[in-house]
Amino acid sequence: MSKDNYFKKYQYSDQTVCIIGPEYNGECLIASDKIRWHEGELYRAPSHNYDYKTATFEFPTLELGGYAFQSIVDFDGKKVKDNANGYPFGAKYLYARMGTPQHEKLSAIISYLERVPGGVLAPSGVAASHLAVLFDLPKGATVLHSVPIYDCTRAAQEHIFSNYGIQSIASDFGNLDKLEKDIKKYKPYKLYLESPANPTMIMVDLPAVYKLALKYKIKEIIVDNTFASPILQKPIEIMKGDPHKLIRIVHSGTKFFTGGMDGVCWGYVSLKDWSEFKQMLLFQKDMGYNMSSIDADAVLHHGIPTLYSRVKDQSASAWVLAKFLQKHPLVKFVNYPGLEPFKQMADKYYTGEGYGSILYFEFDEKKFGKSQKEALEISEAFGDILGLQSFICLAVSLGKTHTLVQNSWFMVHRFLNEAEKIKAGISPYGWRVSVGSEKAEDIIHDLEMVMNLMMDKKYREKIKILKKHCRVKNH
Repeated sequence: MSKDNYFKKYQYSDQTVCIIGPEYNGECLIASDKIRWHEGELYRAPSHNYDYKTATFEFPTLELGGYAFQSIVDFDGKKVKDNANGYPFGAKYLYARMGTPQHEKLSAIISYLERVPGGVLAPSGVAASHLAVLFDLPKGATVLHSVPIYDCTRAAQEHIFSNYGIQSIASDFGNLDKLEKDIKKYKPYKLYLESPANPTMIMVDLPAVYKLALKYKIKEIIVDNTFASPILQKPIEIMKGDPHKLIRIVHSGTKFFTGGMDGVCWGYVSLKDWSEFKQMLLFQKDMGYNMSSIDADAVLHHGIPTLYSRVKDQSASAWVLAKFLQKHPLVKFVNYPGLEPFKQMADKYYTGEGYGSILYFEFDEKKFGKSQKEALEISEAFGDILGLQSFICLAVSLGKTHTLVQNSWFMVHRFLNEAEKIKAGISPYGWRVSVGSEKAEDIIHDLEMVMNLMMDKKYREKIKILKKHCRVKNH
């Protein structure tokens, strides 16, 4: 085999790409910054500068700067044309909101992991979802979204976008007959889905939805892949490369990509085709949907290198926890990709690296007492005691390396009315667990301890008194 063929055919693993990063070469993503053989010459694909004195890697210092033009003629494009990568005005780093080396590098890594041509970075996950929905959306268009989804995403689509003539309709993507009826009725321009869904972990059969989208000439399917991550699920590979260019992927970067850093939130939106890049970049610039380059730099150095190992480790712990909860006498059911009714779908479409680190379980209220009042009291006590007696935090975030638990009925999805919550499969007895990097046995120990304490009526009375007279803080 010639050197040329060897370098072209070899593809590094996702685990290695998280460390070394991919590189853009026109429309091609190269999964290495090692020496490459190209057109008979050896060259090194540039990724970051290497300081031989300190043996450290660093990026060009363009976080906050702007491109310095030689003259006005340069800026108006008469002298400098848009360059090969699609950047406007011929300047690759014209302005911080038009991209920096940090943005390009981070976006390239996620794009490679998702097997898409490229993407852009947003200041938060919900901003990424807004950017994906609004980009290239005609006036008066309809978006059909799955149920449930993250409630800020739902609220923006149903209550804010509607003020500007955009109709957003909730539909059950798990019921394909119902979904098809809604598609016929509302004639959506785009579909928006989460799989697994927040918070109930319901999974959607993407190939079946894709087939309906083709049948009814829907222009785009936006897939929020946050809960799985591209380490575990790659929608483009599920759809055999997305030959019809329908899929756009969005992410909230908080849980998996960011790692152990606090105070960094951001999102990602993929391109369906590289030809979209210039228009997406201009749309993002004008709307202000831009991630901080300083945050991007931090994620590149402290989050991405451990992404693969964290996803694998946390998934392994979640699998142990899911099986424990499934057998617990107080638990009615557990929704987790590694358990039925979703296991067959996960085994078919997931990468085989695990089933994820987020799960949803529901207590059996019949085990909590004769009255609904007492049952609700016990379920609420579960969260209250967590905040007092456990390292597990009661919080609405997905977290990073810490295990977090939340009750969507009272917390994230509290703005839905009771009927909407029930329709979405959300219960006051249901709890979402975002498993962190702690040892699985320790997580189980604390959950079991809290379950025992919440069943103790005297202890619950003490908690009531403490809540009434003190301001209880989570650690």
